[in-house]
Amino acid sequence: QLIPVWAMLWTWDAVRRFTAVQTWCTALECAVAYSLSFYICIHHTLFMTIALAATAWILCLGLRKQSDSKSLIAFCIKSAVALIVAAGFVSVIFVPMRKTLRENSFERSHDLVGQLSAQPADLWITPYDSLLFPGTRSRFGFSPGWIKVALASLGVLLGLCHRKRRPWVLFLLLTTIVTAVLAIGSNLKIGDVQLWWILAKYVPGISQVRNVFRFVYLTQMAIILLSMIALTEVWLRLRARRWRRLTSTVLV
Repeated sequence: QLIPVWAMLWTWDAVRRFTAVQTWCTALECAVAYSLSFYICIHHTLFMTIALAATAWILCLGLRKQSDSKSLIAFCIKSAVALIVAAGFVSVIFVPMRKTLRENSFERSHDLVGQLSAQPADLWITPYDSLLFPGTRSRFGFSPGWIKVALASLGVLLGLCHRKRRPWVLFLLLTTIVTAVLAIGSNLKIGDVQLWWILAKYVPGISQVRNVFRFVYLTQMAIILLSMIALTEVWLRLRARRWRRLTSTVLV
């Protein structure tokens, strides 16, 4: 399950750097990283794609400060080329796979999807081997642990104070929320509306998904990255106050 994490992290980082520097190199890097993630694990990359569609716009907030319209046009062109290149790589597998699924009318049953969707309470339950407040083996434990959650919360607070980190922190925060909600799958109901089946109707591949709860994979990735931001910000603040390096290292 950990194999695709590196390609997915590379994709996130490439998108982050592309919105910051907008070069052809980083644009093509986004396409290559995404394609590699797709080839490694289609299931997880599908989830990442849905999450990116809902959150990537935050990384583009800095672009509004660019008064040069030519820069914005160049960014749009490079983004379009990156999408076309990625689509070309992905289509080698996606097109025949999509054709086969349509010919066989393969879809997951509503009952199975409901069973393999997380319950809202599951998102707070820690694994049974957690250091603090371990959960029980009889329930799904989708929380990454209270230590990471506490550090991630600190990372959000400190990261938002750092102007250059702000879009990245907001991206990770929104990714955490969006993927946690999507992990609930068909168990999420707003009145008579079930968001999951709306996605299944319009997004290719969603109706074939079995383990909906694996959206938590992305939730935990984002929380861990926010935890790393917290440790980095604490380290920088301790060092800036001229504390002894050894003391700051021990505290971190």
